[in-house]
Amino acid sequence: MFETVDGCKFCGYCPAAFDMETLLNVFGAHIADESGESFLFSMNHNEFFSLKDRSKAIGVAPNYGPVYGNGDIAVYDGNQANYSKGPQSYQPTSKGYKGGITNQEVFVLKEMEAFAVCF
Repeated sequence: MFETVDGCKFCGYCPAAFDMETLLNVFGAHIADESGESFLFSMNHNEFFSLKDRSKAIGVAPNYGPVYGNGDIAVYDGNQANYSKGPQSYQPTSKGYKGGITNQEVFVLKEMEAFAVCF
């Protein structure tokens, strides 16, 4: 769950697993979601974005995180240079939707909550 300082709210989900070793030793890699269950949701735009490119569900790089897709949503460097180039790896499910996931391409987070399900 993300909220920007200008009030934009959006969230994402990805069931793909990765470990800290991958995170620390690989720069610019993507983690695939073979299930295709990953998604993004813009609460302000009431729009659901399904995963279009299963090979790029989430990104992994030092100083980044979380990253969804190929820059669809990217939190970078301690909230100093966040951006949304989306949709790229995710696609809106509403026909004719032309907007983005966030209100602006570059954004500052007010709040971020991350959850992990561990078994």
